[in-house]
Amino acid sequence: ELASSEDEEAGVWFGIDLCFTLVFTLELLLRASAERRAYLRDGWNIMDVVLVSFALVDAGFSFATIVRGHKLGQSRSAELDMVSVMRTLRIIRVIRIFK
Repeated sequence: ELASSEDEEAGVWFGIDLCFTLVFTLELLLRASAERRAYLRDGWNIMDVVLVSFALVDAGFSFATIVRGHKLGQSRSAELDMVSVMRTLRIIRVIRIFK
């Protein structure tokens, strides 16, 4: 029963993370289409592209893990762990709002 509760909690966190990733992706696409080439002239926007890209890759790996029936919290390969570390850098994106 405890494992089921942990799986459910991990699924909720994955859903929340996915919602934020989709919102940030939509914002990036809308701003990039509005600003065209000028979008990539700002260092903050380049950072956004990198962070959103990592978030999308991480979401894809997490989804693939779920589809294969593995637990979300299960240890993964070193490459996937690096993607997860990059997720933590997304907090910098929030700081950008207050610049």
